Amino acid sequence: MHILKTMMLTASLAVSACASAQRDPAAALMSGIACEAVSEDMPIFMWLNVQSVEAGNSIEIYALTSEYPGSYNQLEPACIGDIQLSAEGIATISRDEAGTPTLTVEPALTGSADLTVSASYNGTEIMEGRISAYNSADLPLVGLWRQDREACPGNALEELLFRANGTFAATWTPFEVYNDYWGNYRFDPATGELSLEVTGSNYLPEDLRSGRVRLEGDVLQLDTASFGQNRAGVVCEGLLARG
Repeated sequence: MHILKTMMLTASLAVSACASAQRDPAAALMSGIACEAVSEDMPIFMWLNVQSVEAGNSIEIYALTSEYPGSYNQLEPACIGDIQLSAEGIATISRDEAGTPTLTVEPALTGSADLTVSASYNGTEIMEGRISAYNSADLPLVGLWRQDREACPGNALEELLFRANGTFAATWTPFEVYNDYWGNYRFDPATGELSLEVTGSNYLPEDLRSGRVRLEGDVLQLDTASFGQNRAGVVCEGLLARG
């Protein structure tokens, strides 16, 4: 009898493992009353801004709500389903044991590619998120950069974000999604020339200028380029560190 029970348990586990292996990672694992109810006038989103994801790296797909600025509620990830990508060959979808869906950019990707991720929550609420996939060997400037507060006391550029889609944003005092100014950029790794084109701003320094920068690993040195002075009229040309 003991041997029979053991055989039955082993067979059950094998069937379960097989079903798990065949499960579509784009499909939700839970639905109905198992998923937290969301008010009809409450939007659901994945993330607020375009996310730059390097080749071979991954990003989790979230379902978030917000009742007021600065407050975010993460919904049950297993209720996220109907996941679709706007283009093939750029990324794949998988799920971990907890049911959280993950997008992984193909390691062989070259250059950059824009991707829209769409999904549903509990089979009805539709949400979208945008991804800029990139290869760091081709786009070495992509990422978040910060000036050292000790080197620039009171006037450090706290956030300088270069995205893989060719856009950037600069902010001295970050707060939620606030930026001082933003726009498009072009960078030539061979010459170090950085070209900045501002397309919008909350605060735009008059002494902002394109020019040369020196990129050495995770350190960015401003040469003739400048991101300008802050609201207090102070400018710091100190080094910027990645991250």
